[in-house]
Amino acid sequence: LLFGQGEVLEGVREATQSAYGSYYRNRPRMLREYGAYHVGATLPKDIWIIVPPIRGHWSQALQDAFVERVRHDLEQITRQKFRLRVATARSAREAAGRLRNEIPATSLVVFDEREMDGAAYYLLAEELHQWRLKRVTRGTLEGAWKRIERSSGRKEGLKAERAWEDTVFHSVLDLLDQMGIVPWRISQWDYDACLAIDVSEERRFCGVSFLLCRDPVKHTGCDGCWRYVETWAKTETRSETINPVRLEDKVAGIIEQFPGSRLSPMESVLVLRDGRECGDEPTAIDRGLDRWKKRGVLNQHAVVDVVDYHKRTVKDMRMWNIARGSVENVLEGRAVYLEHSALVCPTGAATVSKYATPDPCLLVGRDGADIRRAARGVFALAQHNYLSPSKAYRDAQPMRDVDQALERRLATEVRGLR
Repeated sequence: LLFGQGEVLEGVREATQSAYGSYYRNRPRMLREYGAYHVGATLPKDIWIIVPPIRGHWSQALQDAFVERVRHDLEQITRQKFRLRVATARSAREAAGRLRNEIPATSLVVFDEREMDGAAYYLLAEELHQWRLKRVTRGTLEGAWKRIERSSGRKEGLKAERAWEDTVFHSVLDLLDQMGIVPWRISQWDYDACLAIDVSEERRFCGVSFLLCRDPVKHTGCDGCWRYVETWAKTETRSETINPVRLEDKVAGIIEQFPGSRLSPMESVLVLRDGRECGDEPTAIDRGLDRWKKRGVLNQHAVVDVVDYHKRTVKDMRMWNIARGSVENVLEGRAVYLEHSALVCPTGAATVSKYATPDPCLLVGRDGADIRRAARGVFALAQHNYLSPSKAYRDAQPMRDVDQALERRLATEVRGLR
């Protein structure tokens, strides 16, 4: 993995639980010590923090510690200075009113779950749709702060402080993720890019996510690492099939959003369809990629592997390692290959509880796809789990990105209508 200042975290060289555990534990340390891999030149420096009124367990000391810890983590990760603007709001409506006349930016909202329910938050997100909003619940912060206040002894106090810092750190990571920061990236993998396609629950929306990730020496700046997500309303909700004309246009239009002056040709692309390709979707995907070729951003002889990506399996499959009469969880990155399919475990024994079992995903390749190469690609992209650095992530990053975008849009519309 590549971090800031050109620092590299080497991958696991020995397939042992301790080696994997050390690899994952080192990621947040590397991020704190060397900063993020890529911070855009246009990164906004103003961040609003919306907090509840000082009362009850929400004390001035807690609020001051929270704001300063957010500032510390932001500046440590990005190596840049920020201006934090703190405002008080008792409700989602009051928070929206406070921010409505400000220039759209980024806001971290301390969400009082006792006064602002989930529906109110999604309505706030809809009203401030041009803003980047990150929610952290008041109860979570108060609980972590109380541990510090109630701790007795140096050892217990240090443990409580680490828990508090970890709580704020993960909120800041989510905030930076929405701002387009790249905390780290895989240095090498089998493709230049990944395209993910998904349909929301209730089949109300569709989405595409694109990740460009290739040799940073040959392709600097955005040309080496770029993320894009788009969602749109699905006109036909009775079937899973995405309208092929819309799908082709959405795939082809991704390259129009590239922020650089010119996107140099890609040599290989991994395409992931959540669930399975339906109806005329295969033809639509191929036509969209052909339009990339006509624009000169995809090599005429590029390697394209199209794979159905099953987050859940009907039989709820699981994997274990059985050796010398004992049954253990498999390590991260284990896979079982069939003729055109692979059962892959991005999570494993090093980061899941001993009382849990790694939850594999099932990949089914289209005719001609190299399923082993696709499985390696999915596992590599699962290393971009920016929101939980010390844990393995189950899904490839582009699939996670489009899934979260669809979840937010569905929640906003459905709850807004209610």
